[in-house]
Order: sequence, then structure tokens, then C-alpha cells
Amino acid sequence: MLCRTLLIWNARYYSSLIGTKQYDVVVSGGGMIGTTLACALAQNPTLKDLSILLVESGPEKKSNFSKDLPYSNRVSSINLSSKNLLDRIGAWDQIQSTRTCIVDTMKVWGHSSDDLLEFHKSHNYQDKISYIVENDLIVDAVTKLLQSSSIDVMYGMKVAHYELPEQPLDKVRINFESGDTVECKLLLGTDGANSQVRKAMNVQYIRWDYNEKGIVATVKVSVSNSNKTAWQRFIHTGTVALLPLSDEYSSLVWATTPDNAKSLLQMTPESFVDALNSEFNNPASQNEPIQMVNKVTQDVFKFFNLSSSNEPIIPPRVISVEDKSRAAFPLGFGHSVKYVGPSVALLGDSAHRIHPLAGQGVNLGFGDIACFVKLSEESVANGYPIGHPECLTKYESSQQKQNVPTMISIDLMNKVYRSSLTPVKILGNLGFQLVQAVRPIKRVMMSRVS
Repeated sequence: MLCRTLLIWNARYYSSLIGTKQYDVVVSGGGMIGTTLACALAQNPTLKDLSILLVESGPEKKSNFSKDLPYSNRVSSINLSSKNLLDRIGAWDQIQSTRTCIVDTMKVWGHSSDDLLEFHKSHNYQDKISYIVENDLIVDAVTKLLQSSSIDVMYGMKVAHYELPEQPLDKVRINFESGDTVECKLLLGTDGANSQVRKAMNVQYIRWDYNEKGIVATVKVSVSNSNKTAWQRFIHTGTVALLPLSDEYSSLVWATTPDNAKSLLQMTPESFVDALNSEFNNPASQNEPIQMVNKVTQDVFKFFNLSSSNEPIIPPRVISVEDKSRAAFPLGFGHSVKYVGPSVALLGDSAHRIHPLAGQGVNLGFGDIACFVKLSEESVANGYPIGHPECLTKYESSQQKQNVPTMISIDLMNKVYRSSLTPVKILGNLGFQLVQAVRPIKRVMMSRVS
């Protein structure tokens, strides 16, 4: 171990003399996924001796998150697998002690019927479905881990271009706009949906825009009991969802058309609240064919002793919207056909981008991290160098099998419930009723969410 440490030190020393720093791993992109990935690698007992550099084009992040700050308008629904990852690297204690909100029920319904799809923690034998956590809090917690780690961090460093090798196990060369250069055995791209790393790989990227914008905001709500239910409704122009933050506050995610989004941002707070309450409480549109099919379906379910939910749908009443919390961002779909290449891999939004419909975007990214670290640990423990092609191929295969079905399901669900075609609406309602009535199907869906 001492000899290896001396070799690493000597390699760094002599490389600094010639102007090119050497690392085992460079993580490009210092957001939630990139910072968590760097910490997960550095804290793994088998991988902890790797020299790791985290590169972030933005300024250094200050660790100043406080529970006394107003709620941020960007949050994530953290499932139990993601929570366990954050727990393993030591970030979850700070997150939980600052502020999180448990979701124990999720209720989803549409605009063309009152059929309710309800997920409860008991359906998957868990004590909760997910946690709602502010993105800034997650970044703050993992950034604090960086400060006590052996990870080198470069802030404010913009990459001019990547020189990727053609052969496995050859080194990657990173050229910065500042004139600095770095070489590494493995480059990990976590630089977002417009990933420079992915573009340098020159791989096919399947993408389309939804012609939607996501409105986010923090709203004050009135609930009859504790605020631990996530609410989501499919409406004519998209979807609208309330994610609980506390007994008094919820986070809004409202996917709608660009024109409507512009109008919503320009409304007075009072008009915005009225529009939001209307979308949640407007009665289902009366479509005779849909009503007829729903009636037949319910009769069939009763015959087989299956029952869809008939309970009234009573979402929280929104009282007010927090000042300056409204914002909008474009929504789209993207998927890289390849996640890996010689000495390079993509994780998180660099590899895949989905609609915020089910709040699964960051969970897919955290799933990438858990899989990549586990496979890298096994590979290095078996005597292979970091970034061995067999390990990278296993990662790509495993995560594409995991991610693609989820992405297709979310995309299909969004398109079905936005459709104006009656036959498509009927199929959507039948799907709602089937999942609600048949517990095994619901458990399969729950396993994806939690």
C-alpha cells in the first residue's frame, strides 16, 4: 500500500512539472449527480485510493443551507433506493435533520373521469413511498462531504474539448479554456442534458421536445390532516402536481403549454392561486362513451370481486403562492443510445432525460451511481483497472434495462392522458382502473416509484 501511495504521489509530482495533471477518475459536472458520484467513489473501501477530480464549470458552492431559509422551488421525490445511497455516503443524516417530508400516499386522477389511482405505503410493504427533498439541500449535504474528502475539485473551469481514446484503457485528455490540461484513466460525464462529454463521444442521442414548460412554485396549503400525500392530476394542457414539504407548504410542478406558462407567470398571486385550485377541483369532463365504458368496467370488477376506488377526491386547498417562487423550464425527452465508450461513461441527465411526471429523473441518476460504484468495486476487487471495458459494458447493459422501461412508461403515460382522442382516453381510464383494482400490477408500479 505504501509503495502504491508513493507511486501515485510521484506520478502527480512529475506530471505537474510538465503541466498535465494525472488522475484515475475525472467526474465532469458538479451538480447533484456528479458530486454524489464523486463522494460515493471516494468513500467506497475498495475504491478509496483512487485519485479523483471533480470538475464544475460554475462557481464554488457555499455550504450555507439552513432550515430557516424559505423553501426552494426545485425539489426531488427521493425513493428508498436513492435514500439508501445518500445514507451510505453519509449525506442523509444532514438532509433528514434539516428538513424532509415523508410521502406515504400518492393519488393520481384525470380530467375525463373521477377514477382515482392511489398508491399507499402498505401496497409495497414499506413504511413510506418517498421523501420530498429540496435539490439545494441535497447539493449542500454532498458538498460538505467533499470538503472532508481526498477529492480534488476545480470550480469555474470550462472545458474547451475532450480528447477521447479509441482503444479501451487508453487515457482521456481534457483541455480547459484556461490552457490547463488533465489526463485520466476514466472520464465520467455528469454534465447534464446538454452534456459536452456525450457530444465528444459522438453517440446517437434520441430526443424530442414536449412543447411544454414546467411551472414550479412553493405554495401554502390547507389540509384536513397531515400533509403527507402527493397529488397529481392529468389535465387538458398537461399535468399538475402538489408534493408535500410540510404540514403548511407544498411544492408545485405544473406542466403546461408554453403560452399558458407565460400567462401563469404573469398572473397576480391571487389569480394564480385561483387558476391552480380550479385545475385541481374542476369536475371531470362529461364524455358519454368514456362514462359508458367506465360503468361496464366497474361492473366487471365487481363481478370478480375487484374494486376501483370510489372515495371522493379532495386535494389540498391552495391558500397562497410564495413570493418570487414561480419559475418555468422547458420539458423534453432524451436518451443516449450508448452510455459508455473507451475510458468514458455517462450518468444521470447526461445519459437520459425524462418528463417530471413521476418525479423519477433524479432517482434514475442515483440508480446509475449505485450500479456504477457496485460494478466498479467488484471489478477493481478482482484485479482489473478502473474503467475496464467489461465493467463499463455491464454498467450500460444493467442501467439501460432499468431505465428504458421506466422512461417509455412515463412518456407513454404523458401522451395517453394528454390525447384528445376518445379511444385513447378510454384506454387511459381502463389502465387507471386496472392498476387500482389489481394489487400485483400496482406493486410492480410501486417498485419503480419506491
